[in-house]
Amino acid sequence: MPRRSKGPRLYWRKSKGNKKAVYVIRDGQHEYSTGTVDREQAEAELRLYLIRKVQGPQSAVHTDVTVSQVLTIYGEGPALEAADPARIGYAIDALDAWWGDLPVKEVSIDRCKAYATQRDRAPGTVRRELGCLIAAINYAMPAGMARPKTWMPPRPAARDRWLTRDEAARLIRTARQNADTRHLVPFILIGLYTGSRKTDILSLKFHEHAAGGYVDVERGILYRKKKDARRTRKSAPTVRIPSRLLAHLRRWHRQNSSGWVVEFRGQGIADIKTAWGRLRKEAALPDVTRHTLRHTAITWAMHAAMPMWEASGFFGVSLETMERDYAHQHPEYQAGALDAANRGGRPPQ
Repeated sequence: MPRRSKGPRLYWRKSKGNKKAVYVIRDGQHEYSTGTVDREQAEAELRLYLIRKVQGPQSAVHTDVTVSQVLTIYGEGPALEAADPARIGYAIDALDAWWGDLPVKEVSIDRCKAYATQRDRAPGTVRRELGCLIAAINYAMPAGMARPKTWMPPRPAARDRWLTRDEAARLIRTARQNADTRHLVPFILIGLYTGSRKTDILSLKFHEHAAGGYVDVERGILYRKKKDARRTRKSAPTVRIPSRLLAHLRRWHRQNSSGWVVEFRGQGIADIKTAWGRLRKEAALPDVTRHTLRHTAITWAMHAAMPMWEASGFFGVSLETMERDYAHQHPEYQAGALDAANRGGRPPQ
């Protein structure tokens, strides 16, 4: 069975002999130079190349650009600089398998709903995938061209699942009991104390490096991202490390030879999906996801009456999200309204 073409895409052509390095556009068996070594300029050339393939007037109604092609453009451009490129990669794979060579002009609200039905995944997953499709279309199609009408499931309500202190202790205790889950202990403790995201925790080392953040055990500072990391919607601010966690980190640092904060058999870990699934089953906490740790950390901070603006800055959460999803956990929540209601309309004493 012949292999389906990936469509026009960028490729870095290394220097060879008298030929200088340059980005080229590969389209089937053909290759065209963009004339530039700048990635952004090359992406612009790729978008122009796709438009040159348009038949008839330059309108999205007549374009032959396919969904697969715009996904490729997006996947080789902005997706690589996103906070979690792997997650976008999974979304692109799922989208490409269903939409494939369908022309962008044929994307519609009904087709988006059909995709959601056949995908048979949680609304949040489908929303994220269709959001990726919309972002890819908006990125790849030039300004002035009409975009197709699209649809996404409504944003699901925020999960209100957080760990009690006893549940957190059980999770850690269970992880320590098995050699295949013991490496999750640092992941759990960092998540509970700092509310850091999964990808940020897994990229941590005990020294500065180019691929992610690091822990400064001397000064007690957690750098969640590498210093030159591109700013994204998901904030990951540098924070001071709570003293109890810092004691653990210093001990792990003394025992560590790989440099990775979370390691398995001396190696860094790209994902913990399998180990996490085993852990939550053995701990009898089947509804606890990796993100539950972050939710728990913020919830505990609210229980401890941390000011909302401080929590926003420490956890990298917008004030809007704090007020919408976490304010009800704060002991001062609606304190004024409750006081007024308790007084039954009488003025304060």
